[in-house]
Amino acid sequence: MDVLVVVPTGLANVVVPAGCSRSVDIIECELPDGFAQGDQEAFTFTGQIADIPEAIVTPIAEVTTDDPKDGVPENNTATWDVTVSTGTDVALTKARNPATAEIIQGSPVTFTLGASYTGQTPGPVTITDTVPSMHTIQSASGDGWNCSIAGQTVTCTLTPSGDTGSNVSLGSVEIVTTADNLGTDINTATVSVSGNPEDQVESNNTATDDGASVVEPYIDLAASLTGPKTALMTVGQPYEYTMGTSNIGNVPYFGTATIDFTVPADMTLQNLTPAGWTCSPAAPIVGAATLTCTQEFT
Repeated sequence: MDVLVVVPTGLANVVVPAGCSRSVDIIECELPDGFAQGDQEAFTFTGQIADIPEAIVTPIAEVTTDDPKDGVPENNTATWDVTVSTGTDVALTKARNPATAEIIQGSPVTFTLGASYTGQTPGPVTITDTVPSMHTIQSASGDGWNCSIAGQTVTCTLTPSGDTGSNVSLGSVEIVTTADNLGTDINTATVSVSGNPEDQVESNNTATDDGASVVEPYIDLAASLTGPKTALMTVGQPYEYTMGTSNIGNVPYFGTATIDFTVPADMTLQNLTPAGWTCSPAAPIVGAATLTCTQEFT
C-alpha cells in the first residue's frame, strides 16, 4: 500500500520525507507491512511557494492498494488549497579559491558570493562582506552589481528585474584579494532585501567560507634511503640501495638539490641509475668514499 503525492506547479524546493522517493512530480511513500485497522501513518514534506500572489497551489495526496482491494475508494484522495500571498526568499552562497584550509602568504584569493531568490522578485538586494584582515582587497565586482569598498567591508547592491520563480539566480560578486597577513579567520557574508516583498526566510541569508589560515611559505627538503632488509649481509652478494629527496614544505623548490651518500668501508658501489641526477665520482666506487648527486629544479 502506497501514498502518492502530486507536487503541483508553483511548489518548489520540496524535501522528500525519509522512506519516500520522487519521480518527476510524484512523491511515493510506502506504508509499513501489517498496517492494522485504526493505524495511522504521517509523511511530512516541506517546500517553498514559487508562484504569483493570489494564485492557488494545490498538493494532491492519494493512497493506493492492489491487494486487497479498497472497498471505499471515494475517500482515498485528499487535497489542500494554498492561496499565495506576497513574499520572497533570498539566499546566499559563498566559495573561496583556493578552497584549502591553509593559504600561502602572498597568494591571490578570490571569494565568490552567489545570490538567488525563490518567490516574487525581491526589491533592492544588498550583499555585505567584511573580509578578514589577513586579506588585502584588490577589487569587488559583479555583472549588474554596484560594489563599493570601505576598509575591509565590501557592499554590493542590485535591483532585480526577473520574474516570480524558484532559485532564480541574481548573479555573483567576486572579491579579489591578496593573503598578505598571517592569521586564521572565517569570512562571513550576508544578503538582505529592502522594501517589498519582504524576505520570508532569513536563515539562508548568511554564508561562510568555513575558515582558513594564512601561513608563511617554507621549503623542507627531506632525504630518503632504503636498502637491504636483512641485518646480516653476505660477502660478495650484491645489494641494492635507493636514495632520493622530497619537498615536504608548502611551496615548490627551485634550485639545485644535492644528496651525499657515504659508501662505507668494505663496500664497493658497482653501478648507478641516476634518473635525472648527476652523480660523481663515477662507479665503481670503493668505500670508504662519498657519492654526491645533484639535480636542478626549475
